[in-house]
Amino acid sequence: MRNPKLNKIQKEINQHQISDMLKMYLNNRIVSGNNDDNNEEFSTVCPFCHSEIGKFWMSNEKNSFYCFACGKKGDIIDIVKYLLNVNMAAAMLVY
Repeated sequence: MRNPKLNKIQKEINQHQISDMLKMYLNNRIVSGNNDDNNEEFSTVCPFCHSEIGKFWMSNEKNSFYCFACGKKGDIIDIVKYLLNVNMAAAMLVY
């Protein structure tokens, strides 16, 4: 049985799209995307290693990201954690 607090956190995370979170930090610079009704995938400049060759990928459907250049990956909470250089607990408070 899953912890009810974890269920609440996962529900909150799933209510937001990862591309919207990244657009705030990237000043709306999403380079390219495959925008279907059910599957939105984008590539852009990595906000962590600043690789400009489109190796940073994110998916709203999977609510995750991955940079093929620096190897950072995760979900919305991980983006906050990496960008603000905080631990998971602090990232949850910020989010």
